[in-house]
Amino acid sequence: MHRYQARLFGYLLRLVGNKEVAEELFQETWIRVYNRCETIDQTRPFSPWLFRVATNLAMDHHRRRKAGMISFEDGMHQDTPEQMTPERVTTEQEEREMLQLAVDQLGTEHQPAMLLFLAGQGYDEISETLKVPLGTVKSRLHYATTKMLGYLARKRKRDLKPVRLHPARDLGRR
Repeated sequence: MHRYQARLFGYLLRLVGNKEVAEELFQETWIRVYNRCETIDQTRPFSPWLFRVATNLAMDHHRRRKAGMISFEDGMHQDTPEQMTPERVTTEQEEREMLQLAVDQLGTEHQPAMLLFLAGQGYDEISETLKVPLGTVKSRLHYATTKMLGYLARKRKRDLKPVRLHPARDLGRR
C-alpha cells in the first residue's frame, strides 16, 4: 500500500480536482482492493489493476457529479524551500494552471490516458489500466498531446501583445 500511496492519491486528486473527494476515493479504492484481493492475478503487475479500480471509481464520481476532472495542486517540481524563489513559485503556478486548462480541453476518452501518463505510468500500464490495446493508448496520448499543444499555442498567441519595432512609424512620424 505504501508503495503506491502517493502516486495513487495524486492521480485521484488530478482526476476529481478536490482533496476531500480524492481522499474518499482513495479510501474506497483500497477497500475495493482489499475486498477483491482474491481476484488479483498474481502473474500480472498490480499497479495497472489498482489504477483501474481508482479510475473506475473516479469516472463513476464524475458521471454522478458532472464536475471538472483535474487539478494540479501538487507541485510539478520537487525543489527544496531554498531553491524556490518567488519568481519560480509564480512561474510554476502559471505552468500548472496552463497545464490544467490544456488537460481540461480533452474529452473523457483521452483525459484518463493523459492523466495516467502524467502520473508516471508507462504505455503498457496505461493499456492494462484502461483495458484498451497498446496502439489505442499511443493514439490517445498522441491526440491528447496534439490537442493540448494546439490549445497552449493558441492561448499563448492570444496572451502576447503585438510588439512595435518602430513606434515613430506606427504613429505616422519618421
